[in-house]
Amino acid sequence: GDDLGWLGYFIGRSEVLKALHIHVLPEEREQLVAFMRGIIHNQSIKELGIQTDLGDQGLRSLGHFLRKNTALAHLRFVDFHVDTDCAHNIAMALVQCRHNSLLSFELDETNISDEAFSEIATALRTQSQLE
Repeated sequence: GDDLGWLGYFIGRSEVLKALHIHVLPEEREQLVAFMRGIIHNQSIKELGIQTDLGDQGLRSLGHFLRKNTALAHLRFVDFHVDTDCAHNIAMALVQCRHNSLLSFELDETNISDEAFSEIATALRTQSQLE
């Protein structure tokens, strides 16, 4: 957990990092929490791509990130299985994004039920500036 914690810390402190694409994270909750605890402080990321399961705790941390980061313009989930619990956590994270910086939200190659999609779509209505 220490290495990912430090990586998250340095990402969180970066003032020049414009894009972050997360492809793989360890399944150990402690390491994931340590990483996410660091990146939620970043203010420079404009593009965030997620291609791994963040779990409930990771998606809650994503909500904190969205609330604090005023630069994020593009949020993308790729190759993701979105069940109703995951959709709820993504929706809750989106609702926390109270800035007008988020311009695009993508679910790419994502397995999602109609019910889960509906919950995320409802949350996206709060983001009137989306493309």
